[in-house]
Amino acid sequence: NEVKPIYVGISRTVFRRLRQHINGKLHNECTLAYLMAKHNDNELTRNNCVDSILIPQKEVVRSYKVVLYPVLNDYELYFFEVALAGIFKTKWNSFRTH
Repeated sequence: NEVKPIYVGISRTVFRRLRQHINGKLHNECTLAYLMAKHNDNELTRNNCVDSILIPQKEVVRSYKVVLYPVLNDYELYFFEVALAGIFKTKWNSFRTH
């Protein structure tokens, strides 16, 4: 049984953010589900994304395991997000601006 990290995220309100990933209605709330849906449908955009498209991906996200690692220093927090995503080569992290 191997654990493979697929996404690294940061939040000051971690539990609320985790709930958004699985219950959010908008693309900017459930960003992981949106990225997964976009991967399956190149025509999908933030403008034409509706909740019904995201439901199957949110179900997948719901099945994922979560590891919490508290970081109190802001500089370390932002550094760790990028560093861990790079070290683990997480599939769903992208640091491209939009």
